[in-house]
Amino acid sequence: QNLTSQLHTAKEASEGASKKEPKKLQEELPRKRPVEMIQWTRMKLLNKKSSSTKLSRGELLLQVTLKDAEIQRLKDQMPQRINNLTDQVTVTDEEILSLKNQLSKRDEEIQKHEHELALKDKEILSLKNRLNEGHEEIRYLVHDLAVKDEKTQQLHYQLILKDDKIQRLGMVIDSAISDLSKAHNITDDHPDTIPPKKTVVVKLLGEEDIIGAHMSNTDASIRSYPE
Repeated sequence: QNLTSQLHTAKEASEGASKKEPKKLQEELPRKRPVEMIQWTRMKLLNKKSSSTKLSRGELLLQVTLKDAEIQRLKDQMPQRINNLTDQVTVTDEEILSLKNQLSKRDEEIQKHEHELALKDKEILSLKNRLNEGHEEIRYLVHDLAVKDEKTQQLHYQLILKDDKIQRLGMVIDSAISDLSKAHNITDDHPDTIPPKKTVVVKLLGEEDIIGAHMSNTDASIRSYPE
């Protein structure tokens, strides 16, 4: 209603001030509704500008009235727009605060993970050092094992020599016992003729070995080995 009354006032002023086209304005303005009147006035103003003619006082007053109406409309909308923007800013502030809290939590988690990672690095370094020590110990054990294996081979060879020597010694002992049995005429038919103990001297590998032989029935057992 306010806009309509302003338009009628502008129309009356335009009717009173216009000298070039008073009848034309009087004929066209009353026939149009307010919205159509605004559109018509805008078109007239554009036509006036395009033809490079000066505006009449009524047309200028109408243009000012339209601008005032637009300004008033913007003023009326301003509180709602301010409220909307305030709500948006409030929501944005809340989102920023939430994001800051999330960022703080992420920073704490990152620091925690970095601390755990540092501990893991120390543990890995300790394991590497222990692994290097283990390698050194393994190399030492391998070397020691090689030395012991060489000694074992030497002992095995010596054992073979000893076994061969024992076998030859056994053969000499068997031969000596056989000779001794023949000398004393010991047979299975006369076990009572076996002497209780004899000492036999034999030659073995260029050395004299004293062997004590204890006779029991027809079996002979070695009681002592001089080596």
